[in-house]
Amino acid sequence: MNTNHYVKERIFKAMKTRVEIYKEIDEERARQDVKHGGSYNDDSNYQYDWVDHIQKQAEEANNLAKNLNAFIRQMIRVAALAVAAIESQERLEEKRGEEKRGEEKSPVPIRHDVVALRHIRSVLNCYTPDEIYDASQNLDDYESIHVTKKV
Repeated sequence: MNTNHYVKERIFKAMKTRVEIYKEIDEERARQDVKHGGSYNDDSNYQYDWVDHIQKQAEEANNLAKNLNAFIRQMIRVAALAVAAIESQERLEEKRGEEKRGEEKSPVPIRHDVVALRHIRSVLNCYTPDEIYDASQNLDDYESIHVTKKV
């Protein structure tokens, strides 16, 4: 047997198949759902929140690049987060479609200034989504938001 062929065959056998990788991503998604509250929590994220989460996890993978196993494990987390983002956005789009058809009505329309404030909160990590939502309930103008920072 050709030594080169033997080495290539051993490398091929050592590599995970795509199906095995997808299985690991699916298992990581299940773990994330248990840890973070599933679709209820996922659907409270905006697209920029997902990008931010994914960027942080990808940056962590970059820091682990010298350790192949740790790097692969972190990339599984990144892929699972991307799946969560897609699932969440698909659910939200379906809900918006139901609202347009009159099947369900949103109690409070989301204002762009509230979205901007929520993004600022996510960057500063000092307000909870509930605090932002509560402040937006009777929002007349941007200056009327009064949220107390939790210490």
